[in-house]
Amino acid sequence: MATTQLRSIEMSAMTPGVQAVRPLFTVGGLSSSSSGVAHAMRDLATALGKIGVPVSICTAQVQSRESLAEFFGAMRWHAVAGSFGRVSWSPQLRRVLEQEMRAVDIVHNHSVWTLPNSYASRIAKRHGKPVVFTPHGSLEPWALTHSRWKKRLAASLFQDRELRNA
Repeated sequence: MATTQLRSIEMSAMTPGVQAVRPLFTVGGLSSSSSGVAHAMRDLATALGKIGVPVSICTAQVQSRESLAEFFGAMRWHAVAGSFGRVSWSPQLRRVLEQEMRAVDIVHNHSVWTLPNSYASRIAKRHGKPVVFTPHGSLEPWALTHSRWKKRLAASLFQDRELRNA
């Protein structure tokens, strides 16, 4: 995010009578606090929190809930079990996202190729909320060659459309 944009958010968050943007961070899964994506999400959420911007975090496929609770601290976050490996199919998370969508202004997807991000994108579109993606390297050429057939399937079923609509 450009420095001028951050200052604009900071000023609006600290200006009486002006409500800050309320983001929802989603990620397919966080298996440990050693994940680079977990660090990026926590650091961004912490920085936004310091300027008065509340952040909600929704994820599936959490293996170590206690360590992530410590890692994320007092931030508002939901970890709901997912299945089918990294795809993270989770009707329960879909319901949580539907409820959370009412209280947020923008969805920030911190990964691609997983259903939780797809759920968030589709629900946001239905509610008229904007969506941004930070793929954290998962769209780099070297990453696209790993599990290529799965990514092609996800691309044709949902991912390409959601990236175009973001």
